[in-house]
Amino acid sequence: MNRLEQLTKLFEISSIKRLDPEAKRPLQVQSNEHDCNYGIMTGIEHNLTVIDIDNSPDKKGSKWLKKYADFKPDKECIFLVQTPHGFHYYFKHSQLLGGTKHYNKIGIDIQSGNSYVVAPYSIVRCDKDWCANYGQLEGYKLIKDNSHLGKGNIPSTTILFHLLEKTRKLKKSRKPKKKDKSVNKAIWNSKLSKVTRREVYGKEKHK
Repeated sequence: MNRLEQLTKLFEISSIKRLDPEAKRPLQVQSNEHDCNYGIMTGIEHNLTVIDIDNSPDKKGSKWLKKYADFKPDKECIFLVQTPHGFHYYFKHSQLLGGTKHYNKIGIDIQSGNSYVVAPYSIVRCDKDWCANYGQLEGYKLIKDNSHLGKGNIPSTTILFHLLEKTRKLKKSRKPKKKDKSVNKAIWNSKLSKVTRREVYGKEKHK
């Protein structure tokens, strides 16, 4: 059974997009069905929303999701796919966020319209120079199938997307450097000439 035959058991054929062999980009070279990778289209037309988790060294999406999600994505999703550097949680389409959103700072993308994710059973060549498998082939593995359980709805009461939106507004707080008044005072009280004081402070009177 080739990849396409496997995928058509999970997804509508209209949701399946052909990708280049060993790559994530849309098909640009001639390839037979056996070698071709595939992507899964998201959005209302395909009734799919995917929570895309990146666990690269500087982005710990899984830790953030585990800490802040108020539902269990792995138990509520239709499919759970392990990617080379994270996970894809497949859900029925949700309009809670309005479309595809990227939260690069924490390593989470919401693929929910006019976008696709690499399908399970695909094999890509790692292009991450920080990865121990750099330059080697890595696969997308289907590790959970809840489709027979009637799962797949993102709870309408979840605050997950609200919290994700808040991460866009968070800025690193920088505390202003405090002037060392004791040093200034010591300089002023020392026996400096007016010329020296003027060079240090730009004025004669110290405030």
